[in-house]
Amino acid sequence: PTFTPTHTASPPPRPTAVVTVPAGEEGVLFDDFEDVNSGWPLYDFQQEHVRYAEGGLDLIADGSNVLVRSGAPVGMFGDGAFEATMRRVGDSGAFYGLGFGPPSLGFMFFVFADGTYGIYELGGVGAKTHQGKRASAAIARGTAPNRLRVEREGAMVTLFVNGERLRTFEHPLLAERGGAVLMLQAVGDGAATARFDDVLITRFTGDRPTATPSPEPTAIPTPVSYTHLT
Repeated sequence: PTFTPTHTASPPPRPTAVVTVPAGEEGVLFDDFEDVNSGWPLYDFQQEHVRYAEGGLDLIADGSNVLVRSGAPVGMFGDGAFEATMRRVGDSGAFYGLGFGPPSLGFMFFVFADGTYGIYELGGVGAKTHQGKRASAAIARGTAPNRLRVEREGAMVTLFVNGERLRTFEHPLLAERGGAVLMLQAVGDGAATARFDDVLITRFTGDRPTATPSPEPTAIPTPVSYTHLT
């Protein structure tokens, strides 16, 4: 049977901010998904679906605990930035984010509906927590859109949401080039959809301030599960 995602009757408005390439960077890829022939890879595989929809790109998980990944149609992501606007379509406990890092050890930067975020590692033995859920007032809750940004320079990565820096950390394997991936994780009662828009990938070209690792943030009372990342 054909799976048809259910959308809310009145989705939140799209962000009105114009996406620009920051100083000291040059554009590698930009896609606002207005053109259904823009070249972003689409697929339908079992419970995972990636489709153009209403001027955006929908990642659809047709079942609980399904992880949907959609890689950008460019080469490996090195020193530069990767950012996108994203939101939930409908009221689900699903969470979304950006994936980055080398094939030997991928990282996942997820934002949750309750205004928290987490960082996870995805290696040969499955996913594990790099940093459990932390709260941030910069994160829009529920179905409101958030813009996530990953800056990668050598082995140092800085994460942003809606222009606010959340965390800077270092890992030796991040010095390897890797992919740039949009991600959706469904949980709970089943199917979920997240809509992505205005994906921008850049490379660094000019002088930039040296990033320094962030102090360890305070954990929320209940840490994230290693198994389902919820």
